Amino acid sequence: MSLDSVELVLEVEKEFDIFVSDEDASKIFTVGNFRDLIVRSLQEKGMNPNEGEVMQKLRAIVVEQIGVSPDEVTPEADFVRDLGLD
Repeated sequence: MSLDSVELVLEVEKEFDIFVSDEDASKIFTVGNFRDLIVRSLQEKGMNPNEGEVMQKLRAIVVEQIGVSPDEVTPEADFVRDLGLD
């Protein structure tokens, strides 16, 4: 995992107050994968997250951390191929 990837995961952990294991992080290929992981983590904490709100917050973090356009950050967007993350 690159430094940019690590920083992205750390920012998501901070924003959502969750922990992303190295194993889980290695399975994140798309923005949708990451959204689903966040939703699942919040549900495990007894919360009932709104997927749309999670996606909106995740999109803002990705835009800030990677410097891409919000329009590029779709659930199908691949972090490496589409968003240029190392």
